[in-house]
Amino acid sequence: IHRKSLAEALFLGQILQAGVKVRYAMQAFALSDQQFEPGALVITRADNQALSAELDGLILKAAEKSNVTLHPIFSGWSGMGRDLGSDQFKPLIKPNIALVYGDDVNANAYCHTWYFFEQELGYPVSPVALDRLQHLRWSDYNLIVFPHGNYHLSDENINTLQEWVRQGGRILAYEGGVKAFADRTGFDLKSKSETKKDTAAVTPKPYQSRERDAVSDQVPGAIVLAKVDSTNPLAFGFGGHYFSLKTTSSLYEMPENAATAIWLGANFRSLGFIGSRLKPKLQNTPIAAVQKMGQGSVVYFVDNPLFRCFWEEGKMLFANALFF
Repeated sequence: IHRKSLAEALFLGQILQAGVKVRYAMQAFALSDQQFEPGALVITRADNQALSAELDGLILKAAEKSNVTLHPIFSGWSGMGRDLGSDQFKPLIKPNIALVYGDDVNANAYCHTWYFFEQELGYPVSPVALDRLQHLRWSDYNLIVFPHGNYHLSDENINTLQEWVRQGGRILAYEGGVKAFADRTGFDLKSKSETKKDTAAVTPKPYQSRERDAVSDQVPGAIVLAKVDSTNPLAFGFGGHYFSLKTTSSLYEMPENAATAIWLGANFRSLGFIGSRLKPKLQNTPIAAVQKMGQGSVVYFVDNPLFRCFWEEGKMLFANALFF
């Protein structure tokens, strides 16, 4: 199954809930008359012997519902690339997802995320209160989502989350959720330092020009053309670029250890308004990165991929983080 749209994520969610075991390709390969790119989904009878009697029906029903094209294969020998039995075909782990809510969480962001799960992906998610994290039964979940917000996580919360991640859990944080972990010990994402102004040389600005001057550091909304590491699972299905909807002026350094999947290069293209002082600062900054931590990982989305739940490429990026 080719990975090229949100439809495959809908299909994947349905069959994982039905207990079907799925693998995904880390490299391009060719089978029969099809050329598959990284992220292609593979379902084999060998992996699903417990469902042998109902496997075909489950897959055909899910494919029809999600409008996904199936490509039957009759051999594991690839015409190009690695064979299906190789370690380049990784097994997918069914995500058991917790979605954080509370006073620190932006209500719109929470609702957009909930809507995406319920109405578009059709995948179950459990709401968990931020102030009850210490009492969470962590073994029930392997992925916890921190939507946009203004978080004040205690050191105790951070330590508990890090230990859970090291044991195989995953954190997915976006926009304000990223700020909850950036610059904290053990997390690779660091805020981008700004050159301090010489206050002695600053000339007072006229009162009426202050608002206009402040806009130079803001981005009320713009589309930016970002570069992509197509080998990173977060970027499956995007080809050579990703259009990100940027509504935040937050700046981060390119991480040294975390794998940056999507980033803004020098002289990136944009549509919409970005302040004249902010735009050059956004050059060579990450948009999406994933940090390995023990047996688990932390996914950082600097921009909000589910803003108002209308940005199609953002939804696909978010789905990649859920399943891969």
